Amino acid sequence: MTDLVSALATTTAASASEQTNSQKGRVKISADFDNFLKLLTTQLTHQDPLSPLDTHQFTNQLVQFASVEQQIQQSDSLEKLVALMDGKQSPIGDGIGYLGKRIVHGDSNQFVLSEEGDASLQFVLPPEVRNAQIEVKDVEGKVVYSNQHIGLNIVDRGGAFRLGTEGGKSLTYRLPQGVSQGVAFVTDSKGRIVYQNVVGGEGLVVWDGENSQLGERAAEGEYNFNVRAYLDDGKSKHGEIVWHGFKDDKQRAASGRYSFSITYDELPEGTKVEPIKYISTSRVVGILADQTKGLQLQLDNGEEISPEDALGVLN
Repeated sequence: MTDLVSALATTTAASASEQTNSQKGRVKISADFDNFLKLLTTQLTHQDPLSPLDTHQFTNQLVQFASVEQQIQQSDSLEKLVALMDGKQSPIGDGIGYLGKRIVHGDSNQFVLSEEGDASLQFVLPPEVRNAQIEVKDVEGKVVYSNQHIGLNIVDRGGAFRLGTEGGKSLTYRLPQGVSQGVAFVTDSKGRIVYQNVVGGEGLVVWDGENSQLGERAAEGEYNFNVRAYLDDGKSKHGEIVWHGFKDDKQRAASGRYSFSITYDELPEGTKVEPIKYISTSRVVGILADQTKGLQLQLDNGEEISPEDALGVLN
């Protein structure tokens, strides 16, 4: 009996492993298990009382069948997982590629500041806007960071330079004809503003090397200098502020959710201005298949958007 039952179990395992459809494998082992029980019952009924069957033998055979059934169940689960990732059985597969990545999306001024990271705050200003300011608020509506002179056009690309461990840097500039005033900016290698000052005409900017946002000496390394101004070119202005998480009081802001908003000086009466467009970058932390909205990407700022609303993938 041992040889017959072993062969039956071995054949079943081989047959199940060759199946591409785990459900067929489950039907197969169910039928073979019924045959095994019939064979076992017959053997027990007609066994020699003086030489009974070894219980260890058919116990081992039962264990083999249980092992094969478990393999088939695992195969079934893997098939379902692969189908989901391929998008063959669920639209969730279409969102797998976004999971864990930072995406750019519009119509949102909400963002999340990580414990040690930066926040890229992007926006599009109408061409009529002048003297715009940005404010970052916490969840309680308290302003924690503010900055002026945003949404400016670059009018002089001063270029890159290196700051040493001591001293500062003298930076020359020239405003284009017809532009009487601009703002000089020094940014680090990540685009974060470390110095800014209003300038006019042409001349020299002497930066002493202090990070004005942190109130301390800027680190040694590569920096970039440029001068920006408002231009009456009739074009919308795409701007970006990289906030590295320090409040106006130079203290590091707590990680969590924040929002940013832009205000600007009052325009002449009757001036028609398009709304400011906010562009946010958020990390995709989950995927949700909604019956009414369809596939939704769950963002770390608490919002849910459709993959079609993602303007780009950063990393």
